[in-house]
Amino acid sequence: MILNNLDHIWRVTGSNWMTPTGYASADERYRMLQIEEAPVQVREWATQWMASSDWEKHYLLLGEKTYVLIKTSESNTDSVELQDLGFWAGELSVSFQTFDYSKTADPSLISDYLLLEVDYAAEHGVSFRESYSYRE
Repeated sequence: MILNNLDHIWRVTGSNWMTPTGYASADERYRMLQIEEAPVQVREWATQWMASSDWEKHYLLLGEKTYVLIKTSESNTDSVELQDLGFWAGELSVSFQTFDYSKTADPSLISDYLLLEVDYAAEHGVSFRESYSYRE
């Protein structure tokens, strides 16, 4: 990282994006699944939460993987998008964004749930953080 001191104000003008050996890149940390393509046990677990009319946020530990489900309400205009995943000391942190596309005629924008298969055993749990919410 290159820092410049201009009248006691530090400014970052460059950085080194080194990834330590043994750590997965962002694209290898997780997979987004459709419920139908999930393992049977995960599919049964997710299906029970999909029946709810409310927003739901849950996780399931299965071997060395963590499955995360974020489901919108029963409204057909609610949508959810993943922002980021973080790993630290046995905990998985999930940041997501919510949208209400009530005035949008384009249904392709709407994602009524996220099901993630994460290659990390979150032994100390999963924290969920709604980082952004948009309502039309």
